[in-house]
Amino acid sequence: MRNTILTLFSLLPFLAAGQCGVFYRYHPFGTCTEGWVDISCSTPMDSIVWSTGDVMLTLGSSPALPPGTHTWQVYSSGEVIQTGEVEMEQLEWQIADAHLTWTGGGAMISVGAVEVPYCTSMSQTPCCVPVDSLTYLRLVQDGATEMVTESCYGCTGYNWGDGPCGYPGASWFANVPTGHTYTVRLYDLACGNVIDLQAMMVAHSCDNLALSIEEVGTAPDAMMGEVHLLEAVPDATEPLPLQGTVAGTAQLLRGLEGFELVGDVFNGVATASWTGLDTGYYRVSFIPDAQCNHVTQVVHVSTSTSIGRETQAPGAALQVGLTEDPERIMVRTTQGTATHVEMLDALGRKVPIRKLADGSYHIGAAVPGTYLLRAMVSGTMATAKFIVP
Repeated sequence: MRNTILTLFSLLPFLAAGQCGVFYRYHPFGTCTEGWVDISCSTPMDSIVWSTGDVMLTLGSSPALPPGTHTWQVYSSGEVIQTGEVEMEQLEWQIADAHLTWTGGGAMISVGAVEVPYCTSMSQTPCCVPVDSLTYLRLVQDGATEMVTESCYGCTGYNWGDGPCGYPGASWFANVPTGHTYTVRLYDLACGNVIDLQAMMVAHSCDNLALSIEEVGTAPDAMMGEVHLLEAVPDATEPLPLQGTVAGTAQLLRGLEGFELVGDVFNGVATASWTGLDTGYYRVSFIPDAQCNHVTQVVHVSTSTSIGRETQAPGAALQVGLTEDPERIMVRTTQGTATHVEMLDALGRKVPIRKLADGSYHIGAAVPGTYLLRAMVSGTMATAKFIVP
């Protein structure tokens, strides 16, 4: 009501002077590609001629007006007594923001306010007004498949408030499967709008993201151990894996459980290092910046060996030798016997290995690359790197 009173009072000087004024504007929107205005005059007039070439002989609604600036002339007794202009805007649904985040339980796409300008204004409105029950959001997967609505919160329940009509608060789609692309689509069936509201979002697959980690052992009570994150390696076999260098947030946690941080937390990095470590188990946690699942990998800082380095603590070194048989390797130690022998590839994944005889192991048709052999020697863990050509 206040807006109505202000609008009428703003027109009183024009009407009192015997002139015409634009009361309401109905802007183009949806199926009505042309809008119109309502004009009223305080004194008689013969006609109103528009820049579109149309002529009004009676007051009320103007002829159809496409988006843009339009001028009009008021004639009385064959003379122009007033001129004016009006701007018609092409209205569209607007979205504040849509982005993908990782919640720990899966991917989530959040949608900010979705609105139509002027939708509840007293003097300007869309030429077609959306209807609550005929307006809703959908999430479109890979440009074709629409997600079920049950996974969307706040995607219905159209709002009429003091501002533009639409969804004034946030909506979100929970538990979005990774390995796909997504767009947010709005259906406004009353006004004939079916539009994708924002650019495509990519939910990368990171379920098998592996960390390449280097560990450096320490002498007893020396606190000289080190853990180095060398890189995060995507699994190229996953749908839509991360590409190129993978950056993110890296942190080191003490022990096999709990949340005790050790050293610095590194943000936006592809590599990280922690030094001055005591012996024991640690967890390297890495959260990719590209919004996908984080990965945690257990490492062990030993008093007798360094993983991934050529240096070994005295008395526990491993030596790996290739044989004429490409599926067999020889394993030797400087002292004692190697037990609990494990073989890992460059991504930290275990590779099948089978003992044939003392010091002789079958590795099968291992693909060419760098491998890590890990074994217990005289009660301590020892490692050695070797290359399968």
